[in-house]
Amino acid sequence: MGALVGYLRRTGLRKGVIGGDRLWMSVWVLVVGARLIRKLAAPKPVIEHFDLGPGQTIVVTDLGPAEGP
Repeated sequence: MGALVGYLRRTGLRKGVIGGDRLWMSVWVLVVGARLIRKLAAPKPVIEHFDLGPGQTIVVTDLGPAEGP
């Protein structure tokens, strides 16, 4: 599937954006737009920063994914 999307993106850029073909430009806009939306909708990593004093410790646990309906 990734090869097909790559082909559509490259061909849409070459024939549509650079070449002026409206159909291929529409394909390029859809492929690039879907990629952008997927990237913006991806979950952000959780990063925590703690300042520890002498003798303090942190316990890290993984509770796993929350079970949903």
